[in-house]
Parts: sequence; C-alpha cells; structure tokens
Amino acid sequence: MIMLWNVSNFTSNNTRTEMTDTQKLQFLLTKLQETADSKHCYDECGDDYSPSDAGNYDDAFDVGCEYGEITFARDLLQQLKLQTQIEPHLK
Repeated sequence: MIMLWNVSNFTSNNTRTEMTDTQKLQFLLTKLQETADSKHCYDECGDDYSPSDAGNYDDAFDVGCEYGEITFARDLLQQLKLQTQIEPHLK
C-alpha cells in the first residue's frame, strides 16, 4: 500500500531540515520501487484468483486497491525507464 510521507529530515537533535529536490526525488523513486517490488496475490496465484470467493467483499476491495497501487508503481517506473532511454535521442 502506498503511504504518504513527510519529506522533511530530522537531525540527531530533532531539528527539522527540508530535503533538497534531489533527495525528494530519490525518496520518491525508492518508495515507488519498494511498492513495485511488492508481491501481490495475482503474482502468486495467477489471474484466476478471486478474493471474493470466500464471500468477503471487503477483502476483495482491499486486494483490488493494493493491486492497483502496485501496478501503478510498476507502470510508472517502466514509463520513466523508457522516457530516460528516449529523451537523449530527442535532443
């Protein structure tokens, strides 16, 4: 599940410092990669898996949300990878 994080750093004496844009980008990419690397029930059970088979539709909703977040992270990272491969050739 993707979680929102505060993009501030805290030093050893608990004073708050703002992250640079580079640090923010690295943090975001790390979180995207962690989400994309997550295993999902469809990765393990295949496309035939149906979480509502047990009759709990709340579980089915939660599984669907989780699957959407993981898929979005994977797709976004793939698009970033393709864009960085194409971008130098457009100049």
